[in-house]
Amino acid sequence: MGYKEKLRGFLSAFTPKQGYFVTPILVLANITIFIITVAFFIAMLLVYAIKAQAHPGGQHIYEHLEDIYLSLGFSNRRQVLNGQVWRLISNTFLHFSFMHLAGNMVVLIYIGSLLERKLGRWNYLLLYLLTGICASITSVVWRDQGVAAGASGAIFGLFGILLALLSTKFYEPSARRALLISTAIFVGYIILPKGNNRIDHAAHFGGLISGYIFGQIAYLGLRYDKPKLTVFYAAAITVFYTSLCIWLAPVYQFNELKTLTKRTEQISDELKNDFYGNYNMQRDSMMQKFVYKALPEIDTLNKIAKQMQQLILPKKEKLVADVKARIIFEECKLYKLLYKEYRDKDQKKYRPQINSSIQTINNLRLEWGKISQP
Repeated sequence: MGYKEKLRGFLSAFTPKQGYFVTPILVLANITIFIITVAFFIAMLLVYAIKAQAHPGGQHIYEHLEDIYLSLGFSNRRQVLNGQVWRLISNTFLHFSFMHLAGNMVVLIYIGSLLERKLGRWNYLLLYLLTGICASITSVVWRDQGVAAGASGAIFGLFGILLALLSTKFYEPSARRALLISTAIFVGYIILPKGNNRIDHAAHFGGLISGYIFGQIAYLGLRYDKPKLTVFYAAAITVFYTSLCIWLAPVYQFNELKTLTKRTEQISDELKNDFYGNYNMQRDSMMQKFVYKALPEIDTLNKIAKQMQQLILPKKEKLVADVKARIIFEECKLYKLLYKEYRDKDQKKYRPQINSSIQTINNLRLEWGKISQP
C-alpha cells in the first residue's frame, strides 16, 4: 500500500460518510475544543503568573489551576450540585492532556464504527450524550472534590450499548460471540481499578451501566421499529437519575473549611503574639491589650470553631474538622486561663488548670495526626 493510500485510509476515520457520520464529527469537535482550551489554559496561566510576580507572597500559581479548569467548563461536585448542570455535558468534550484525548478518540472511532450504522445517526448521537451525562453525574456524586473531564464516560456508555445488543439476538450468532468476548475483555481491562487514582472509574461504571440499560431499550425500539421511543425513555431515565443524584448528594463545604482554617491560623498567630510576645510591655498596657484585643479575638475563635463543627464534609474530613474545633476550644480556654492568671497574679490557682489544658491540646493533636493518616 502506497503513501497516499495509507494517508487516505487514516483520514477516512475523520471523514463523515453514510453510516459513519456523527462519530468523525464528535472526534473533530473534541480535537478542536482541546486545541482551543489549551490556548486559553496557557493564556490564563500567563495572566496568573504575571499577577504572582506583581504581588509576591500571594497565592501560588498552582493554587489557581482548579479555577482555570472550572472556567473552561470542567465539572466539579460543588458547581454541579449547586445548579451548574451544563457541566455534565461540557466536560465530556474536554480533556486534560493530548494522551488523554488521543486514547479516547481512538476508542471512539472503533466503537462508533460498530454502533452508529446500527443505531442510526440521531439515536447514536443522543445516546452518546445521555450516557455521558449519566457518567458525569455518577462521577460528581462519587468524588468528594477535584475537577473531572473526558469523553471516556460516554464512550463506555457506547460499550454498554454494544454489550446489551450482543446479549440479544440483534447480531448474528457467529459475529455475536467474537464481539462479545473481545468487548468484554477490553471493558474489563480498562474498568477494573489498577491503583491509578487519576482514572475516573465512577464515570466509567456510570457510563457502562447506563449504556447497557439504554442498549436494551434500543434493542426493543429497533425490534418493534420504534426508534424514537428509545431516546424518549433514555432521556427520561437520565433526567430522573440526574435529578435524584443532585437531590440526595450533599454539597461538601471544602472551600468554607479552607477559609475558616486560614482565619483560625491568623487569629492564633495574633493571640500567640499577644500573650507571649510582649514581655517588656507595662502591666496597664498589657491589660488593655488583653481586654480590648485578645479577649475579642478569643470570642471570634470560639465562633469559628462552632462554624467548623457545623460544616458538611465527608466522614474523614468531618472527623478532622471536629478535632480541629476541639483544639480551638481548648486553646481559647487556655488563653482565658492565662489572662486570669495575669490579671489576678495568682499562679497557684490557675497553673494546674493551665497544665491540664496544655495536656488536652497535645492529646488532641495526637488524635488529629492519627485521623489524618491515609
